[in-house]
Amino acid sequence: MYQIAKNTHNNGRANLIPRSSSLFKLDRPMPHDSDIEAAVLGAIIQVTNSICDVAHFLRPDHFYNDSYGQMYKACIDLFAQSRPIDMLTLKHSLQTSGILEIVGGAMAISELTSRVSNSKNIERHARIVVELYIKRKVIETCTLHTNQGLEDGVDAFELKDSLESEIFKLSTETESKVISSVGELKKQSLAPLKSASQGNIKFAGVGSGFTNFDRVTAGFRNSDLIILAARPGMGKSALMTSMLRNMGVILNVPVACFSLEMPKLQLMNRLYSAEAEVESDKVFQMKLQPFEYDTIEHKAGVFHNAPIYFDDNPSLTPMELRSKLRKLIMMHKIQIAFVDYLQLMKVDRFANTGNREQEVAYISRSLKEIAKEFDIPIIALSSLNRAVELRPNKRPMLADLRESGGIESDADVVIFLYRDEYYKIETDVNGLPTMNVAELIIAKNRNGKLDNDIRLKFIGKYQKFTDWTHNY
Repeated sequence: MYQIAKNTHNNGRANLIPRSSSLFKLDRPMPHDSDIEAAVLGAIIQVTNSICDVAHFLRPDHFYNDSYGQMYKACIDLFAQSRPIDMLTLKHSLQTSGILEIVGGAMAISELTSRVSNSKNIERHARIVVELYIKRKVIETCTLHTNQGLEDGVDAFELKDSLESEIFKLSTETESKVISSVGELKKQSLAPLKSASQGNIKFAGVGSGFTNFDRVTAGFRNSDLIILAARPGMGKSALMTSMLRNMGVILNVPVACFSLEMPKLQLMNRLYSAEAEVESDKVFQMKLQPFEYDTIEHKAGVFHNAPIYFDDNPSLTPMELRSKLRKLIMMHKIQIAFVDYLQLMKVDRFANTGNREQEVAYISRSLKEIAKEFDIPIIALSSLNRAVELRPNKRPMLADLRESGGIESDADVVIFLYRDEYYKIETDVNGLPTMNVAELIIAKNRNGKLDNDIRLKFIGKYQKFTDWTHNY
């Protein structure tokens, strides 16, 4: 099917043809079916409201025949204006736009109606048009990247990311969500409620492993974007690794962690320190006694088969996160993902953002879209701005989320981590000691109640969080 240009004076190697030219040539036309395309347009013209069956997924650029694509665009415009679609209105619309003769004139429109065999098949015919468009786009995309791959000086990883991005974009733009009636959803939605009433389901979502927190939230729910925010040094990453350990080891939930701040081996050292209760400073500074290493080696056994997966790419973008998470879900059935942390993510190259606030808003919106697309909770760690430090009362508020109000808008749940001890406050408002006390403040909860009195125990020397009832 494909022919590669060869240079017999260059040891038979393929010539590196410039990107603007075509290296591969098809010996037959690109995949298309003019009769099917004409049948779709004919049905739209002949049968009132038939466009409703295809308008939600069929686009003008899906047509191989550009004239047909222009006609379909005119039909879509008429539909958007709630105007009838027939031969006369379509002719008038094309004439007004100055392209009637370009698409073949009135004769071309009248000929479409003769190409319709059965207007009831319009949706199936339209989906064939889309399927052929996908084939053409795959051929074009692969040809372009093959050309680029044969050129000197092309970065292999950028080429791979670009190819994955284009294929993923193609898959998402051609997938349409199925509309469901409440009757169809009834059985599906009642099943988990019945299981919960019988005590078979403990949480509505993925548990954190912290009793009081899970009691209040019923776990992290699918498709939710959860923001876990605190000032630097408050213990966000330690809380994340404690949750990772609880989910992967105790609950056996497959979990992914995308760490932009901390390398994978450092994350493992945190897990070792907390699990073996060996001081984190000794672990990170490599100042262990033999018996301490033996303890770590023994305790590390719990992680051997734990379904916890790390990625520490410091330049992660939403598109790359989508691609990697899709693979992890396919390969390891990931049920929840952490991003540490939101403000360190990069925007996609194609993103149209003008300033830092718009960039962060784009990232937070993308994270919400990814959570919804894959139907899993995504927990994104976030920094707070310095305004917290300027107030007498250091307890964080939603307005303290750093760099973008879009984070608050996109998040389903916002949780603040706060410790009086961090600010050297020795007793709380009730006169109780604050040593080792951490609070989780649920400041936003789209599907549940708010709470500002969930306590955990923080053991700083191990970088470890536990239930408040645990004694140390």
